[in-house]
Amino acid sequence: MTLEEFERRVSFNGGHDRALGKWKILDVHHIPEIFQKQHEVDFYCSDGKSVYLLRIRQRAVEAYVKITGEIIYLIAELPFDVLDDKVIEKALAKFE
Repeated sequence: MTLEEFERRVSFNGGHDRALGKWKILDVHHIPEIFQKQHEVDFYCSDGKSVYLLRIRQRAVEAYVKITGEIIYLIAELPFDVLDDKVIEKALAKFE
């Protein structure tokens, strides 16, 4: 996704869902209150230079994988009780 496409989605969305430091973020999915092992939640994230699809999975063991292609995937597997801004910030920090 290009920066222009991201900004179009921001416009359609009525703004960013969250802004964390240099990151502007759009939620792709509804965030469940209670996570199950099979749940994963996606976010479009832009640092002003590129757009990424951040995928967060709740797992007991932390793992961080970046997959570069037409879409740059940032896949974060980490333990958490509630998926909040702190978890998203922690995940993004691992890819900086």
